[in-house]
Amino acid sequence: MKISTLSIENFRGINSDKLPIKKVNVIIGENGSGKTSFLEAVFLFTLIKSNYSEEGKQVWLNHMFSSRGDVISSILTLQNSSITINDETLKIIRRGRDKIDIRLGNARLNISLKRSVLFSESGIAGTLYLPQYEIEDEGEGEFTPVYITLYFDSYNIPESIISSAKKRSKLEGLEILKDEVTGQFKLYKGDLPVYVMGRGILKELLIEASMSFADVILVDEIEDSLHPDMLIQLMEKMDKANSTFFLTTHSNEVLKIIYNKIRTTELNVIVLKDKRAKAYSEPEDVKAIMEMEHSLSWIKYA
Repeated sequence: MKISTLSIENFRGINSDKLPIKKVNVIIGENGSGKTSFLEAVFLFTLIKSNYSEEGKQVWLNHMFSSRGDVISSILTLQNSSITINDETLKIIRRGRDKIDIRLGNARLNISLKRSVLFSESGIAGTLYLPQYEIEDEGEGEFTPVYITLYFDSYNIPESIISSAKKRSKLEGLEILKDEVTGQFKLYKGDLPVYVMGRGILKELLIEASMSFADVILVDEIEDSLHPDMLIQLMEKMDKANSTFFLTTHSNEVLKIIYNKIRTTELNVIVLKDKRAKAYSEPEDVKAIMEMEHSLSWIKYA
């Protein structure tokens, strides 16, 4: 299923009118403008309406919430809001301090924080909160999203992505094996665990693998850990892929690479300013933003 339109109401303070969505959507804005929140909105909707198993959804939820550095505070800061994609609306309803209901059609996700009291050896008590997810899901999933956060190498996300990709296509030299050091099952390339080969190599590998099975791919700070040559190669593959992409970036140089490698008819620039999102989808508007020379000059243009 393709995403054609998107609108957001008060999700982490972000608002927008109905935005057109194209194949490659680049989200730009100053620090704190809500770029990561925008990705979360898209991912949360598509994850609830995905074909992942209940366990898979829980893994991805933890990964999404941890992208802010702390799962609990990320959950606690969710407020009443809504996300609409293709005229279907997901509603987030806060039920007190530590309970949240998320509804999308017949699907429902209840999030609560379970409180546990722990005692140290010295007898000092401490309180630990753990997120609990209760998923009620009716109907077939319509999306298969992947979210590459800044912490893409955590929560067994590499193993999850590669496992899904291997079901669809052959990935030579990649296996998920028991790591002798950690005792956990980790992704190996040949005789080496991927986590010792460099984050850039792993990130490129995960994005490429995602294109073989995911129809919605979100990448926070696409340039993070990636050499420019890797970025150019990825853009060439994105232009030919069947997925819809949502990418954030801080770099004008990255914008220029994207503009040179992605057809302008397939390219959309979404600008976040004062917590408001606005899309520039016409080729002449996209070109004007991409050709700006000075850092953050696209904010002045917008």
